[in-house]
Amino acid sequence: MPQEFLASSVASRLGARIVDGDLQAGDVLRLGDIEQESAASRSVCREAVKILESLNLVRSRRHVGVTVLPSNQWDVLSPKVVHWHMSGNKREQAMSWTNELRIALEPTAARLAAERADGADLKGLQDAVSGMTEAIRNDDSTSFAKHDHAFHRSLLVATRNPLYIAHAPMLLSYFAEQHDDRNLTSEDGADLVQHRDILDAITMSDPDAAEQSTRVLVLGTGPIGLIHCALAASAHASVMACGRPNRLSPALALGAQVTTASQGDNLVAEVRDWTGGAGADVEVVALTVGPEDSSKTLRKMLAMGADSAVQITDDALVGSDAVQTARVIAAAVEKEGADLVLAGTVSTDGGTGVVPAMVAELLDRPYLPHAEAPELADGELTGTVATSDADVRAAVALPAVAGLTEKTAEPRFPNFKNIMAAKKKPLTVLSLADLGIAAGPAEAAYRSVMVSADTRPERAAGEKITDDGTAAERLVEFLAGRGLV
Repeated sequence: MPQEFLASSVASRLGARIVDGDLQAGDVLRLGDIEQESAASRSVCREAVKILESLNLVRSRRHVGVTVLPSNQWDVLSPKVVHWHMSGNKREQAMSWTNELRIALEPTAARLAAERADGADLKGLQDAVSGMTEAIRNDDSTSFAKHDHAFHRSLLVATRNPLYIAHAPMLLSYFAEQHDDRNLTSEDGADLVQHRDILDAITMSDPDAAEQSTRVLVLGTGPIGLIHCALAASAHASVMACGRPNRLSPALALGAQVTTASQGDNLVAEVRDWTGGAGADVEVVALTVGPEDSSKTLRKMLAMGADSAVQITDDALVGSDAVQTARVIAAAVEKEGADLVLAGTVSTDGGTGVVPAMVAELLDRPYLPHAEAPELADGELTGTVATSDADVRAAVALPAVAGLTEKTAEPRFPNFKNIMAAKKKPLTVLSLADLGIAAGPAEAAYRSVMVSADTRPERAAGEKITDDGTAAERLVEFLAGRGLV
């Protein structure tokens, strides 16, 4: 057997033990011990140590031995180290690490590719997507994995950034280690749709869409799907992950709140329940009062499912307090003719938490505060209101206003199709003149303004009582001094 093969085999056994933690930083190995354990010649063991040294896993010194180095010095980008991570007891942790890295790299890589990709890059991405499509048609998991790898390699190459490109071998090594022989499922079909979305955005040279096309409601928990889980969670969206049972735990670890392995009609029913089951006869209008760039928030709301949007912006509104903001919103609601007004309980500019109640008062409508688990039926909105004493189930008749909390519902996260569709949905920009009112600080008879804010003082350390035989007596004195006994 060639010496190079034997040396690689010995190095693999030692490397796997180091990566697994069986051999820890600071442990010293003697060359004679390695010879005895591996039943290999001294020259083979020396070559094995050189391999490990090249990966910064160990350091060999004459009269000292072979010392295991800390993990922060390892060449973690090496395919060998990748293999040892993925084949040992730290496989799940290694998968989490690589997915976290892909979360950081791939959305921006897609954006850069949309800006910089040339004809050759596009052909590489198109060929990869075509190959994945054909593989699904033929139920060829090996071919699917091959073209999937090619897609991600082409994506990183299209960035024209050598640092991105340098990560390709390591990422693809982790990806290959995750792939196992199996029949393709609907989850892989969902992954293919995601790849097509990214390709379409890059082809159209749309950086925003390319970046956001990886932020979707997850209908698969493969490597791409796990990335989508983490991206959506990082954007504070709720994530429902649908995939094979053995892939649901990583999805939960990366931020999914709900997981399911259901398929067909059962999956459709679960998704309908999760999204609230809104009917087609409901029109959702997103409304905001703010500067010109607040239109970005409205476009996001349109991508999340709103049918239209209204933006109220006017220089006269700069510096408005809660009362003036409520007056403007109430005027807009009357203009739009909304039956139900849903509002966050705390505005982003003042943190007052009173605007929804003020809007209800100005419109002369009932108000349901801090509503959780809302249900809309038979002309009534019912929700749970948490009080200091109990959780109360309350109802208000429409038309009404309700203040929502972060526990009220889970927002939908837009996919690429929704993002593109949002660009065509109507967004109306209104001024105070359009609403027929005068508002803003100049119109306020009474106005509350935050003039300063101080941090809460640190709590003083309490008195410590050491039991020296008088602890009970001192404790009684302490309580008596405060009228507690």
